[in-house]
Amino acid sequence: MKRLEEYFNEIDDPRQNGKVKHLIGEILTISLCAVASGVESSGTRNGIKYNETRYFLMSIADVQSFAKAVRNHWAIENNLHWSLDVIFKDDDCLIKNKIIAENMAILRRIAFNRMKMFDNSRLKTKKMKCAFDDDFRYQVLFTNFHA
Repeated sequence: MKRLEEYFNEIDDPRQNGKVKHLIGEILTISLCAVASGVESSGTRNGIKYNETRYFLMSIADVQSFAKAVRNHWAIENNLHWSLDVIFKDDDCLIKNKIIAENMAILRRIAFNRMKMFDNSRLKTKKMKCAFDDDFRYQVLFTNFHA
């Protein structure tokens, strides 16, 4: 049985030979894998059932590597979301204007990352200290951590 790439390599390549870095079969195989890589999920959000498919553009061709990459991505994403919701009550944001809500989400992420980098104390403690101590807030916001 032929591999997919072998079928694609039988296609005439109209490009100029001296300028070709990758065989047409390699390009088409990666393109097809990128388009075909998707994850279906279902569940319930706020009492409403959902089914969705998320598509990923990448060059991972084997299923195990793809599944591991997707799980790792969502583990990081879920951890960040959970932390932002616990520290800043991100899910309870009542801002209706979409642009303002996005800007506030960005500011919360910046504040979250700056507080994480500052010291080893709990994030909730640092948030409260930032709220009440002008000097501490200034240090968190304007300390150069890479100096």
